[in-house]
Amino acid sequence: THYAISRQKYKHPTYRAMGDNDHVVGGPRSSFARMEGTLSITDYSGKSVADWGLELILRWIKDAETRCARVSGLDAAIDAFDHNDEAEHDRELRTGIAELLSGVIVLALSSDDDEDDIFSTTVPDPGGAEDGATVEEEIAKTLSALEMIHRCSTKALQQSFDTIGTELLPLMLEVIEIALPLIHENEWWFMACCNVIKIIAYFSSLGNGHTSMGGHRAYLSTMMSILLCESTSQDDEINDLISEVLNILSTYPRKRKLSRVYGLCIAVYSAALN
Repeated sequence: THYAISRQKYKHPTYRAMGDNDHVVGGPRSSFARMEGTLSITDYSGKSVADWGLELILRWIKDAETRCARVSGLDAAIDAFDHNDEAEHDRELRTGIAELLSGVIVLALSSDDDEDDIFSTTVPDPGGAEDGATVEEEIAKTLSALEMIHRCSTKALQQSFDTIGTELLPLMLEVIEIALPLIHENEWWFMACCNVIKIIAYFSSLGNGHTSMGGHRAYLSTMMSILLCESTSQDDEINDLISEVLNILSTYPRKRKLSRVYGLCIAVYSAALN
């Protein structure tokens, strides 16, 4: 199965970040063929991605030596995780996949590969892309997989937030900062922002979610920057992102702190006019 990129209406929580059916960047890709090239395993060629097992997907992503191979593993993860079975997502989180995917974002955001990184075998990609696999594609797909596994039970969501929330939030805020100037031109950055906002929405539903995330000095200002993002028309999917941010902020418990954020009231008013 291939994926075709298209901007879809932002829907929470069942929005399919990679499209309904296919996804093509620089031509079709075969996940099965790339899996065999990455892991030299052919026993799974007649099975669905879900049949390969979490262990294989984890190893595929972790042991990938190039960005191209890592993106293949992320394609497999997206196929396997795109469901709404809370118990299954709970099981996925127990494997440590969230921590692994957070590491992928760290790696992708790094200007070069650090020998001390957990992906110590990764070969640097000259020029920032190889075989059509770009940094923004890697980040967008990683965040898609992260969003999917967090369609879990409230208990598992709380455990995940307590485990990786403080480390993941700065990474997601950095992604938004990088993506917003390019959000109208680059579909991958748009998808990355969509999934960041969905993950933040999941975390904000927790009792300590807003309090913990609000402690990061860039949290509210980054949310405000999305509100200030210009939409090109009433049908622009940017409006859906803005609406979701407004929903998140509407549940923020410290209203006085919100009122003291410089420019926030103007940003809300601007979003309403859009």
